[in-house]
Amino acid sequence: MTGREKEYFNRTASDFYENYTDKSASGRPLCDLYLQLIRSSVRGRRILEVGCGPATFLTRLSGDSKLVIGVDFSEEMLRIAKKREGAGNLLLAEAHNLPLKDATQDFIFSVRTLQHVRNYKEAIGEMSRLLSKDGVLAIDAVNILNPLGFVFGFLRNVLFSPFGALHFKAFSRRQIYRCFKDAGLELIEEKPVSFFPDYSNLHKLFPGRISKKLSAIFDFFEKMLKQHRFMRVFALRTFFVARKKQP
Repeated sequence: MTGREKEYFNRTASDFYENYTDKSASGRPLCDLYLQLIRSSVRGRRILEVGCGPATFLTRLSGDSKLVIGVDFSEEMLRIAKKREGAGNLLLAEAHNLPLKDATQDFIFSVRTLQHVRNYKEAIGEMSRLLSKDGVLAIDAVNILNPLGFVFGFLRNVLFSPFGALHFKAFSRRQIYRCFKDAGLELIEEKPVSFFPDYSNLHKLFPGRISKKLSAIFDFFEKMLKQHRFMRVFALRTFFVARKKQP
């Protein structure tokens, strides 16, 4: 990432922690959604989160895990994380250059991070390098087939990146599959995370009664769309789980 992007994440770290993590009532449902996808893979294992931010997930997984490590490139995010109980060992580093030994992690996850990583192929390769023989990698990615994913993850970069917009990439499933293959990984699971942008903070835009009704409508359509196999292809965010290729 560039210095401009580091400055952005350092500047917004406190607001992110206060409004978009398990610290706030509005941010908690989104955190719980990801924890449901992750928690079953961490019990008794050495886990690493790449792009840990203020340790939102690490603090809630440390009790189930053998060893917890978090990596982030934002000094301010890590400063907040270090104040939280159960955050584990925290390292300042970028996703494509992780300062850890080969084959030392049993479970590596990275959520809402890959979209901001310019060297995403190298980042996935680094995470694969760190996986133990039976290790598992879990990442989420913005889907370019989703209309909003296309607008924000493709057109946004093409039209506005030259003018200083934050890097934000959407991926095709084929790109993720290719990255896994090149990194010596094989896909074992794929499921939709969400079809719409985060709507947990609608109360900031609308009165309480209206925001609750809108949230209920979004919840209804999220559940309905996830049940349709065809529609899953168009989810805004998709969760991919992979493991080392077995000989």
